[in-house]
Amino acid sequence: MPAATWTTQNYIGIRLFAGAPNPRWAEPQAFFDALKREILALPIRVQSDKYLVPNSWYGGVAVHLVEGGKRRLFVIHAEHVFDSASEVVRLDAGRHLEQRLFRALPVNFMAVVNKLEFQNAIVVLNEEKSVIGAAPGQPKPSCEGAPVFQPAPPKSKWDRHPGISDNNCYNYANNEFSNIDDAQPGRQGWTPVTEAEMHARLISDGLVAVGANPKTLPAHCSTAASAHLIAVCLRDRRGTRLENGVQQPVFHDYHCFRLDKSGGGRWSHKDGESPSTENDNREAGFPLDNLATAIFKLEHVLVGYYWSIPGTRNIGPPV
Repeated sequence: MPAATWTTQNYIGIRLFAGAPNPRWAEPQAFFDALKREILALPIRVQSDKYLVPNSWYGGVAVHLVEGGKRRLFVIHAEHVFDSASEVVRLDAGRHLEQRLFRALPVNFMAVVNKLEFQNAIVVLNEEKSVIGAAPGQPKPSCEGAPVFQPAPPKSKWDRHPGISDNNCYNYANNEFSNIDDAQPGRQGWTPVTEAEMHARLISDGLVAVGANPKTLPAHCSTAASAHLIAVCLRDRRGTRLENGVQQPVFHDYHCFRLDKSGGGRWSHKDGESPSTENDNREAGFPLDNLATAIFKLEHVLVGYYWSIPGTRNIGPPV
């Protein structure tokens, strides 16, 4: 589905990726009408929208509707059905509705999700993965141009509907809010990449590598006005590809982190359509003071650190 139509048509999406586009598909209007009636018939569980916990993994099924020119979101995950129109959470006991919609994923999308089955998607992963390539003990620069993380409440624009669905980790890290849809490195349609290919895409967007070795965390700020630092990682390895005579790992997804002024210089991130956070994936919510010691549920491979400079970036959806 083209990016320009994502905000004006009804669609269903499976939440799997941090940066790469999630698989999305349309159904006839009668399907959405029947689905909405089924959802609204479910019992109300709690008057709260605190249902989305960033965990760098499967985040449920999202149903996006356009009603009278306004957008409405249902997120179906872990027996919860969140309704953006009322911020009510309903109960999908047994996850029957979630399973049915997950299994309705079109056959031609199976390559995107690597033939992932519902029973595998909902498995809770061990919190033992680190950021490969991030070195411990390096000092972080404290830059005046860095954004300030906004905790909730009140929720920031990144965490409110529809911004939470329109902005992925790349939008968030670059502090480029969008009302269209997820930005992609190089403004190209997303395809699995190697580290070198990802680096080239970032440079084409106007991001500036911190040095000859972009994996070395800089101790000082960029001299460019309002510059802030981001870290870009790849994740979800899917085989290898020959690159300059060497077989290099290929990754299907990526994730970005932003170094903020708040928290004494703390990293924050927004994993796909999940809320922004200053914590890693541990249940206790450990603050992201050091990427080298952070723990995630998926392995991250550091591509490098880059300066994101307003006015020089070319950040947006594929063109």
